[in-house]
Amino acid sequence: MPRRQEPAQPDTPGALLRKLRQDKGFRTRELAARLGISASHIRSIENSHRALTPELRARICDVLGVELDDLPSAREIPFEHMAAAS
Repeated sequence: MPRRQEPAQPDTPGALLRKLRQDKGFRTRELAARLGISASHIRSIENSHRALTPELRARICDVLGVELDDLPSAREIPFEHMAAAS
């Protein structure tokens, strides 16, 4: 039986991208074609296996017709957590 890929956590950029893409009625291949990248690249981002670059994030938002705030990049680590880890 083939293994099913685990979806990205609901608050990750990848999961948010998937939700926005689906809400706007785009299939993975359609969005990829509009962006000039492969569908596997989109899937890798949606599954949190590949980072969403600022340039690609802006292009995706443009194609989907959403604001940059609707698709945040990776979460920032609060300063107090970084200080505690050192």
